[in-house]
Amino acid sequence: MRVLFVVAALALASCAAQSPALRSAAGARLSVADAALRGGDPSLALHVADAVLARQPTNVEALLREGDALAALGRTDEAALSYQHVLALEPGSRAARIGLGRIRLKSDPAQAERLFAEVVRAHPNDVVALDDRGIALDLEGRHQAAAVSYRAALAVQPDDTAAEVNLALSLALAGHARQAVAMLRPLAQSETANRRIQDDLAVALAMSGETQAASDVLAPELSRSQITTAIAAYRALQPGP
Repeated sequence: MRVLFVVAALALASCAAQSPALRSAAGARLSVADAALRGGDPSLALHVADAVLARQPTNVEALLREGDALAALGRTDEAALSYQHVLALEPGSRAARIGLGRIRLKSDPAQAERLFAEVVRAHPNDVVALDDRGIALDLEGRHQAAAVSYRAALAVQPDDTAAEVNLALSLALAGHARQAVAMLRPLAQSETANRRIQDDLAVALAMSGETQAASDVLAPELSRSQITTAIAAYRALQPGP
C-alpha cells in the first residue's frame, strides 16, 4: 500500500506543471512580475519569472516576463533568446515579436520593421506595432513610410501622444521641421507634457532654424556649452538638399 502511495505521489508530481493549481499559482506570481516591471524593478520581475520557469520551463507568459525584464536590465542578447523561445512555442505570439523587434531596433532596424509588420498584418489596428514600425522605418531613413505608419496608429487612437510626437519628428527628418514645430508646440505646452516632449520640440525648433527658441526650451536642464553642442547636433539632422 505504501508503494502504491509513493508511485501515485510521483505521478502527480510529474504532472504538476499541467495542474490547474500550479497554473493558478504561476499566474499569481506573474502578476507580481508585472507589478515589478511597472514599478521599475526588473530584477524582481526576473527573479519571479525565473522561479516560475524553474517548475514550468515552457510557460510562455513567464518567458515573456523574463524577456521583458532582461531587456529592461540591458541584457538584450538573453532577452532575445527568451522571445525566440516563445516564438518556437507559439509562432503567432504578438508580444514576443514586439519584444524582439524593440531589441533589434538599434542593431537591425530592417529586421525590427519586419517583425512589427508581421504583427500589423495579423492585427491591422495594433497601435503599438504601428508606432514601433514607424520608428524602425525612420531608423532606415524611410520617413514617408514611417509617417504612414504613425498616421495609421493615430487613426485608430487619435489621442496617442507617442505616435503624434514620433510623426512630428519623422516629418522634421523628412525636411518639414516647421510642420513638426506646429505639431509639437501645443503638446509641449500642455499640462501633461513631460521633459521628453520639451526636448523633442527643441529638436524641431533647431532643425527649423529657430535656434534661440530651441535654446530657451533647453535652458532649464542644460548649461550654455551643452546647449550649443545640442543645437549643433540637432541642426546636423536636417536632410540634405
